[in-house]
Amino acid sequence: MNEILKSLGNAKDKARKHTYRCLCPGCQNKSINSHLVQQHPYLESIAEEGLLYQIIDEETHPLTAGFNDYKEVLRSIPKTLSMPLFCAHHDNELFKSIESGSLDLKSVSTFILFSFRALASQRYLEERRNIQYRNTCFEGETFYVQKEYSSHIIARFDSTLELLYNDIMSNRFDDYVFKAVTLPYIPVCGSDVAVNEDEMCNSYNNGDRTIRPIDCLYFSLLPSVNKECLYALVGYHSKHVSARQMDFFNSLVDDTTYDTILELIYRMKNWCAAPSLFTDTEFAEEHYCRRLEIVMLDGGC
Repeated sequence: MNEILKSLGNAKDKARKHTYRCLCPGCQNKSINSHLVQQHPYLESIAEEGLLYQIIDEETHPLTAGFNDYKEVLRSIPKTLSMPLFCAHHDNELFKSIESGSLDLKSVSTFILFSFRALASQRYLEERRNIQYRNTCFEGETFYVQKEYSSHIIARFDSTLELLYNDIMSNRFDDYVFKAVTLPYIPVCGSDVAVNEDEMCNSYNNGDRTIRPIDCLYFSLLPSVNKECLYALVGYHSKHVSARQMDFFNSLVDDTTYDTILELIYRMKNWCAAPSLFTDTEFAEEHYCRRLEIVMLDGGC
């Protein structure tokens, strides 16, 4: 057991020190840390004394693959929702329209750019897991399947990234459906991709190794700077979405309660909040009850 634990520690260290490449298709430049959501104005507007709680997915080594454990980690603004996703050129040029000036939250191009960055974050997290799988001494049939499955997921993420990237570069957005939902203000912020895990697992377990775009929904939660409301940008690619995902999308409407916010953030891994939010009795109770419910139901692939 000590040998396995030492191996896992070494694997995590290799994943942390690995040189990740830009996730724009065709680019092999070294990636830099990219924020999923802009520091200014969004992260700065909800931070308290320059700090935020980021919700961290602790599915970080092979022995816990398939089991989601979450914790809140206190981070400074520069380190919150920051990952090595793109090279300096693409990080600056590709997202220029959503990094400067006021955002048009009803613009499909704004939604696509946030979605592309969120998709890249999940591709990065899967590569990090894959590096750990390949650098541990742990053996066994289940572990072998996890390694192979992880590599397949990466290939499907790459296919999806290529789809979105080509659409961004050609300004072709006819296949996307999205909406901006207005929710009550709470100090949270995030951007993520909700993957249809059942489709991924079932098709793989049935021997389907087709590399095709992923069935998913894209989410971004953006607080208004005046703290009057929270905006949720939600959408999908019409050719790569299941009926179940569309049903959830269609159920989302402007809301004045916590319900819709909770439904969204518990489909997200990349989100953060003001530290004081977790002292809010109503939100904290809902937060931990829903988290327990998800952990109890999660079975992995």
